[in-house]
Amino acid sequence: MKQQLYNYINLKYLYNMSGGDNEFVVEMISDYLSNEPKNFSFLMEALKNKNFADIAYHAHKLRSAAQIMGANELLENLECIENLALQNKCVEDEIGFKIEQINSKILTELSEELQVINPRI
Repeated sequence: MKQQLYNYINLKYLYNMSGGDNEFVVEMISDYLSNEPKNFSFLMEALKNKNFADIAYHAHKLRSAAQIMGANELLENLECIENLALQNKCVEDEIGFKIEQINSKILTELSEELQVINPRI
């Protein structure tokens, strides 16, 4: 299957991992769309409260999902956030705003990909 080109995700790794099983790809993307917004809101709440332990935990948890979806810009920002939190350093509000915008675009692109590979959804 020809992969769509996106600005915020690169699904090459996911498709390679699937071994051609589109049901697996649909399941992984669906899981991301179902679970990551909630996990992302936990991170944003921790950032707002400047709770370094929770920031590091949630940023780390989101990194693996971002990596599977090839969301490299988000992944880099999450790594930065996690490292700052582990050093008990405040994360600038701009970074929080930036990752919110990036995550919104990722969710849109993943929804589009889901429609391409499984139009019955």
